[in-house]
Amino acid sequence: MSVNYNKLLKHKDIWKRKAILKEIYGDWYKLILENIIEGKIVEIGSGPGNFSNYHPKAISSDIIYCPWLNLVFDATKMPFRNKCIENFVMVDVLHHLNNIFQFFNEIVRTLKNKGRLLLLEPYISPFSYPIYKYIHREPVILNESILLDHDSKYKFISVNQAILKIIFWKEAKKFRETYPQLRVIKKSLMGLFLYPLSGGFEYPTLIPSWSVGIAKFIERLLKPFAKLLAFRSLVVIEKNSF
Repeated sequence: MSVNYNKLLKHKDIWKRKAILKEIYGDWYKLILENIIEGKIVEIGSGPGNFSNYHPKAISSDIIYCPWLNLVFDATKMPFRNKCIENFVMVDVLHHLNNIFQFFNEIVRTLKNKGRLLLLEPYISPFSYPIYKYIHREPVILNESILLDHDSKYKFISVNQAILKIIFWKEAKKFRETYPQLRVIKKSLMGLFLYPLSGGFEYPTLIPSWSVGIAKFIERLLKPFAKLLAFRSLVVIEKNSF
């Protein structure tokens, strides 16, 4: 996973100036907090550290040192004892990992029984696909096959915004067979159009701040069409011991 310190500083500054991002991510962070269990929370890939504003006791981390973070480690080689963490939170991080096997092996090793992994990632819907594919700078490769087989050579592009859709929709059965200890207990779709209108961290906002409430109301009305429109998904995974 490649992380650029200057880019994190830039995102931290944009977060301070762009109120619509705080509004959108704030709702997503609250949804994450509604789905955690009691105990330690470790955020992997904390970046500019925005999640800690909503849960100050969460342990923030990244693969490079930043003065506002608590820990520095690689998500495929975590510095935790076996079965000692109740919650792992990851926001826009999974699609940057270059070894999915090692990551999920570490999750199985370090999560307590009934512990949870919460993944907030891009969701590739018919509406979001062309925007992620042709406007966003990171690649979208929906026809990539992740053969979840520990004995096979793992070859996968290190950045693919479609990773969540592939693992938990397209190849959900393979994931269950490979990691029977990890049970998907929730898949929520959100960000139907307000998120792209915000411009994210890279582009200008396309709507005035006074219209955000109206946009959120329209999104609630369009919730039945989330599979067609969504830009984001929260997947909640629970570890079960056998």
